[in-house]
Amino acid sequence: MNSQATAVRLPDIEPMRGVYRPSADSVLLLEALSRARLPRSSDVLDLGCGSGVLGIAVAAFGHRVDAVDREHCAVVSARRNAALNGVNIRVLEGDLFEPVRGRRYDAILANPPYIPTPPRFRGRRHSWSDGGADGRQLLDRICREVSQALQPEGSLWLVQSSLADISRSIDLLEESGLSADVVAERFEPFGPVTFERLNYLIERGFIGPDDTQERLVVLRATKSS
Repeated sequence: MNSQATAVRLPDIEPMRGVYRPSADSVLLLEALSRARLPRSSDVLDLGCGSGVLGIAVAAFGHRVDAVDREHCAVVSARRNAALNGVNIRVLEGDLFEPVRGRRYDAILANPPYIPTPPRFRGRRHSWSDGGADGRQLLDRICREVSQALQPEGSLWLVQSSLADISRSIDLLEESGLSADVVAERFEPFGPVTFERLNYLIERGFIGPDDTQERLVVLRATKSS
């Protein structure tokens, strides 16, 4: 695992209500990608794109990018931010892989909601931060379905937290025929979303009462040829 930091500059993003603002996990994923250097002119899918920050960043290096999100406000945001940064990405509205069913990509980028979430913070109004009861509402689906959307030797780049069981993601990806490893990690203080769920996380045993930080990781899962 290479955990050495690589400075990256996030694209210019205009905040939009109801859309996830790029944070430490976005930076960690882009740092890992900058070290790996995708093959020239790769076909890339930004899955659950939110503001479009990941897809915009890789499009700036000449890769062809499709971006997908199920929330209309995120689709609008990603299109606006792509225009702001002067890059061309195709932004589609729909649930995970459905809008690009049948397509295959060299790389798939994903930063889904992964924080375990109590009932009062679930639903479409909180979709950008709703990881489901155990944080794995979307993680499990991505890990099970991603293989069908990858080219041979294509790779998934997935960022998540220790709050949502990293080992389960690795197990599910390997059950799907991919080889998965942690390629970057960082310990980060709990942010506002985690703090508003703190009692729930302690009561359910996701963290201890004295914990103040979480481990963020980037998983790279590669499909064999």
